[in-house]
This record gives sequence, structure tokens and C-alpha cells, in this order.
Amino acid sequence: MDSLAHGLLINNPMSSATDRTCLQKSASRLNNLLQVITRSSTALEPICGENAEARRHLNALATGLAGARLVVGDLLKQLEAPPAEPPPEATRAVVAQDPQPAVTTATPSETAAPPDTRSAIENPDGEKELVLIIDDERTIVTYVTETLTRDGYRVIGCINPFEAIEAYKRSKDSIALVILDYTLPIMNGQEVFDELRSLNPRVAVMLSSGFAEQKDVNSMLARGLRGFLPKPYTQERLLAQVRSTIAASRVGSSIPPATPAAPPVAVEVPGAA
Repeated sequence: MDSLAHGLLINNPMSSATDRTCLQKSASRLNNLLQVITRSSTALEPICGENAEARRHLNALATGLAGARLVVGDLLKQLEAPPAEPPPEATRAVVAQDPQPAVTTATPSETAAPPDTRSAIENPDGEKELVLIIDDERTIVTYVTETLTRDGYRVIGCINPFEAIEAYKRSKDSIALVILDYTLPIMNGQEVFDELRSLNPRVAVMLSSGFAEQKDVNSMLARGLRGFLPKPYTQERLLAQVRSTIAASRVGSSIPPATPAAPPVAVEVPGAA
């Protein structure tokens, strides 16, 4: 499956930033569909009962879903990797066409590997707490990051759950709050929540989603979720919920789920779903 994803991204002429962004969005939407199918198949389990034929088809569906998730996972990993360098043959062909190739001497700074900018802290000198945002919609990550940094918060934004977990591992002692979307590539919000709790049982997480089953939200609240902010929301509601959630987490108490914001003068999150 790695070779399939590699071929799509490297051997195919699709190499521009626009193409990679398009593939990322498509992979994310495909994973969202897989999660809907997974929930539907889970709901069918009690209906199947002891019917052997129904169970056989349900097991086949589960196997197919597992394979599809692996394919999407491999594709997302390739998308996270930097674009590949052209093969040596192509480089030699270009040089051969140049009658007088320029001779340059690279300095150590020019030959050094570029720094890893993933999971960088936005507004690192901000006077307020560090917040980790996990959402597969880049527009939402940008919207929340800009809102929080303008108010003085420091922010780490991640669109990939695996990247987010690694970011939390590196900075868990400094992160005051995690704002977590429910529908994510490969892992859903509950699974990411459980991973974060395995790293820190007292992690402060606020779920923010426009598509989450109430029973799932209640289950997460019972296991230590600090609050729920439904999409869409205003900037004012976001800031108020972040402030109250951080304050509540400091005294070890949970807060009730937020109620939807009133519509007047609301600034809706771009692309919220």
C-alpha cells in the first residue's frame, strides 16, 4: 500500500502544492465517509443477532473497512512527507544540455537539511497559555489559531492526528488545553482522546465538532472530557469557552457542554462541518 500511495504522489506528474492539497482534502473526506460507514456497521451488529449469513456479510464489511483505512493512512503519510527530489538521471540530462554549467561551492548552511516546521508554536511570545488544536480542516485550524493568538494565546495547530499526538508528547507539560475535532483522518475524536489520556490522564480536552453522536460525547465527558463546543461558533464563544475550560481544568473539575451560540452578529467558522 505504501508503493501505491508513493506512486500517486511521486511517479505521477501531480507534484504541485495545489495538487497535494487537493489530495489531502480528498483523503480526509474519504476517511470521513469511512467513519460514517463504520458507525452504521456497528449499529447493525445487534440487529444481525445470531444470523450466520448476516454476520458473514458484516465481518466482510469490517475487513474491507480496515483495508480502506490502511490505504488512506498510507496516502496521508506520503502527503505529510516533503516532495521527492528529481531522479539522478533527470539531473544529469539537464546538466548535459547546459554547455557551460556553473560551478558553485555550497556553504554548510546551504547544504544543511531544512528545519522541521511541523507543529511549530504560533505566537511563541504570547502571554497566555499554550493551546493544541486538532482539526482536519485547515481553514478551521487557521481560524482558531488567528482568534487565539490575537487574544494572547500560544498555539500549535495540527490537521493530522498522528502529528498531533507527537506534538502533545513533546509539549505535554506546557499545553494547557487541547481543542479536538471529532471527525478526523484514520482516528476519530474518541480514539485521539484516549491516546492523549494514556500520555496524561489529566489532559484538558475540549471537543469541538458539528458532527458527533451525543452518546459518544457523554462517554467522553464521563472519562474526563472538559467540555464540548459545537460548530459553528462565534469568536467570542470560542474565547469564552477556552478561558473557562482552562480555569476549570486547573481546579480538577469538569464543565458542562457549551450550548450553541446565539445567531446575532455570529462569525461562523469557515468550512465548518
